[in-house]
Amino acid sequence: MPKVELHISALPINVRTARLVAAALSRRMGLDAVVIDEVKLAVGEACSRAVSVHRAEGVSEPIVVEFRDDSDILEISVLDCGPAGALLPTSGDAWIDGSATGEAVAEEAANLLQAAASSAQEPAYVERAVDVADLAPRLGLAMIAGLVDDMSVQDRSASGGTVVTMRWPILAF
Repeated sequence: MPKVELHISALPINVRTARLVAAALSRRMGLDAVVIDEVKLAVGEACSRAVSVHRAEGVSEPIVVEFRDDSDILEISVLDCGPAGALLPTSGDAWIDGSATGEAVAEEAANLLQAAASSAQEPAYVERAVDVADLAPRLGLAMIAGLVDDMSVQDRSASGGTVVTMRWPILAF
């Protein structure tokens, strides 16, 4: 299977479709059940982030999920059409140059969680510094980073938007 492309509209219900396709392709490749669950979860989080970007920015183009395999790697990319870097953490060099490693995502997510926890302890009348609803897409990236050995987040070239790419080794038994 060189490449399979799935185009979905930016509706939360379509995240499930992407997860089911990811599970079916992973199963077809002979991946272990635990890895299939990780693939489904990671694809779901990446697609949920893309749906959030599209809905927040009023983007009508579809989200593209690309599945590629060669003999030893399963690669899944989720491409959104929002502004480059939308709903990504904003601090750190990795985000400024348009790419990030899983470690950078996890570190930024930990900082966001800490800020959210400290603002949640403040009295209700104090304006909160962190919007918890805004954390979900960023925390999803942190979750992906914990599930995937090789992850990258990059700006799409001329078309705008962001690409979240995840790679899993295909182990022969």
